[in-house]
Amino acid sequence: TESVNSEKINELILDILNGKFKNIYSILLVKNGKVILEEYFYGYNRDSIFDLQSAVKSVVSILVGIAIDHKMISSLDQKVYDFYPEFKKTNWVEQKNEITIKHALTMTAGLEWDSYTSDVSRNDGIKLWQSDNRLRYVMEKKLVEPPGSKFNYSSGLSVLLGGIIKE
Repeated sequence: TESVNSEKINELILDILNGKFKNIYSILLVKNGKVILEEYFYGYNRDSIFDLQSAVKSVVSILVGIAIDHKMISSLDQKVYDFYPEFKKTNWVEQKNEITIKHALTMTAGLEWDSYTSDVSRNDGIKLWQSDNRLRYVMEKKLVEPPGSKFNYSSGLSVLLGGIIKE
């Protein structure tokens, strides 16, 4: 067995159940490659599906690094449109936007994108997930800033990078 401080674990679980930590639905503790605790709260279980949003962005950036290490992506300066020749009639490919993988990773692609509006009809994050073709939705967005000049949070860029990694 792995030595753990069971008092601290019990304290953590009680704090979660007593509402000290909000929005915690599960805990998985691993030590030396062994699962020492797997616990779910508020009716959730290991089959529950969660919207991971920003956590996905971290994983995607790791996968891009691995793809570069394995020479599947030449560099962070590679143009995104190079990976999507099938999207010939979109703004990105037709205009050969200078958006690079680095711009997508740093969310400085310069795209028109609003994830913060409460107006559901204009919220690009919501419209992205409702879209039949998420890649096309992102690639049809207008370039409104020079790539690399301004940060703008966009889940669409993670979808785009995920498509590159998938291929």
